[in-house]
Amino acid sequence: MSYDVLIEKNAIKEIKKFPVPDIQRIKEAIKKLPDFPARMDVKKLAGTRNIYRIRTGHYRILIELEVHTVKVFAVFHRKKAYK
Repeated sequence: MSYDVLIEKNAIKEIKKFPVPDIQRIKEAIKKLPDFPARMDVKKLAGTRNIYRIRTGHYRILIELEVHTVKVFAVFHRKKAYK
């Protein structure tokens, strides 16, 4: 099954603040999202219904899984992702 990928404006703003090599790694992870969860380090967050995290280097991409859509709503450094 292939998903549509939506990236919220807040996530885009956060990604632009990161160093260039990290941005490339994050973009590569986002490109794989239509094939969710294949070939990714994905984990469902405890206490949530449809929210998952994808680990990519020192960063965490937080996504919400909907019927035919994967929505990227936040990207954080791992120290800030779970607070």
